[in-house]
Amino acid sequence: YEPNVRVHGPTDREYYGVGAFKTFVLSTLTMFPDAAMYVDEIYWMGNDRDGYRTSVRWSLVGHHRGPGVYGEPTGTPIVMWGISQHYIRNGKVYEEFMLYNEFALIQQIVAAR
Repeated sequence: YEPNVRVHGPTDREYYGVGAFKTFVLSTLTMFPDAAMYVDEIYWMGNDRDGYRTSVRWSLVGHHRGPGVYGEPTGTPIVMWGISQHYIRNGKVYEEFMLYNEFALIQQIVAAR
């Protein structure tokens, strides 16, 4: 990632810079410490001169075992499905769009309460 990467996340979350994005990733790992992420499909286009675009369909499985934006831990098993699009130049991501169904994630967690 470029130091000044722009990441557009779910629910209108915006992250500017590697530090802000890293904080988001680490907070997610705090809530789901056993998270396993899988790349389900990847598509790319571009070239070294003009840059690349990628679309990555991914899934994440784990358990809600830590506090965070989704409340106190429930131990609930969760499954997230998402897609990330990356814009890459000089071998580094300079912009990313990440989407996942946050409402479905919350439903899984709340169902356990």
